[in-house]
Amino acid sequence: MPSGEHRITVPATTAKALVLISWPTTDQYDIATARRLGLLGGVFGERLREVVREQFGDAYSPSAWHVANDDWAGQGALTAAIGCAPERIDAVRDATLAIAAGLAAGVPAATLDQVRIPGLRGVAERRRQNGWWLGLLARAPEQPFRLEWQKGLEADLQAATSEELTALARTYLVPGKALIVIGSSR
Repeated sequence: MPSGEHRITVPATTAKALVLISWPTTDQYDIATARRLGLLGGVFGERLREVVREQFGDAYSPSAWHVANDDWAGQGALTAAIGCAPERIDAVRDATLAIAAGLAAGVPAATLDQVRIPGLRGVAERRRQNGWWLGLLARAPEQPFRLEWQKGLEADLQAATSEELTALARTYLVPGKALIVIGSSR
């Protein structure tokens, strides 16, 4: 993944902007790491909601997530996306980078729990869906280890610690490696 900041102006009838920041991570084949990176993405999203709403007082809808690639070895990304007013681009970008630095300094255990509990409920919900099982079984002939991965999912998510997520944040949320894409109507 390239790094650096790139700005794009798009025609629009209303003044809007999107700040997208992505850090390269890794694929899903170390499933414990991939799951923890997923939790880190959730923690990042929660911190974004807290900070952006508190700092800017606007009803922005920030989000963050992790995608662990299963087609390209070693490829994944943790991404934060924040819609904002064009005049707030730099402040939102800086606040997002500060959150990343804060997570590298320490992931709060309370925030991890805030993310983990609904995540575990989501796992239980997905397991009641035929589509989830069909997707899992469709990949099983070529990748039977995916069936094994599911057996320990809840226990693995429960076992994740804030110290592990902090270590991952230190490894992956490196400022110089971030790809920053800013789209704006101005």
